[in-house]
Amino acid sequence: MIKKLLVVIFLASQLVAFAQKEKKNEKIEYYTDSDVHRAIVSVQLGYMPYHSNRRLLAESVNPQAPFFYLNSAVTGDFAQAYGGDLLFKINPNFEAGVGLYNSYAKYTWDAVKIIDDISGNGDTLGGTYKVDMKANYLNVPISFGFVSEVAENWWLQVYPALELNFLQNLERTYQIDNPALQPKNNDAFGDITDLGTQFNLTINFGLGAEYRFADKMGVFTRMQFRYMFYEVIEDAALREVIYTFGGHIGLRYYF
Repeated sequence: MIKKLLVVIFLASQLVAFAQKEKKNEKIEYYTDSDVHRAIVSVQLGYMPYHSNRRLLAESVNPQAPFFYLNSAVTGDFAQAYGGDLLFKINPNFEAGVGLYNSYAKYTWDAVKIIDDISGNGDTLGGTYKVDMKANYLNVPISFGFVSEVAENWWLQVYPALELNFLQNLERTYQIDNPALQPKNNDAFGDITDLGTQFNLTINFGLGAEYRFADKMGVFTRMQFRYMFYEVIEDAALREVIYTFGGHIGLRYYF
């Protein structure tokens, strides 16, 4: 019995010794931050092509017909913004960031259409009667993003943001065929930056995805909607607010 027990102990000791020898021969792999990416800071450069327009804020809950006509007689135009953001990861699914963007907006009043809609006598103006508005802002977006990996290297992005808008330039020009109707007061046209609301706020919402083509780099594309809080021209009788809808594309780098 004792002999059998000694044989079992001897065999067991040989197996343990063999296992330890094999373990020593195994190659030890070390992972760096590039292999297991834990970046909490990233930077992105973005470009926003969009359609810009404006809405008229009525003074009553149920706007009367003139407000409807004044809104429908304005057409928007292509505009753009460009800049960048510095983003900080709060946890694997939430981010916060601050950015700096230069943005533009443009829309056009058509007086002929307004009169046609109201009375049908737009032709009495004797041709084109349009007023163009162009605005340029320096924006500081404060964003809070939700991100989630939905497929390999593909990340869903939901980005609401609040923008601080600083007016840089506001310009009003006209296209009027009838010389008799051309404005005599030129102070109301040209550079009217001094008349504009110098500081504004904009709600910004983006929905899209990012593809990470390298460990530290990705490209993103989002649908973007922006709506300004306060009127373009301060203390104006007709209170206009700018809104835009379009896209946001760019490149992102993770430190």
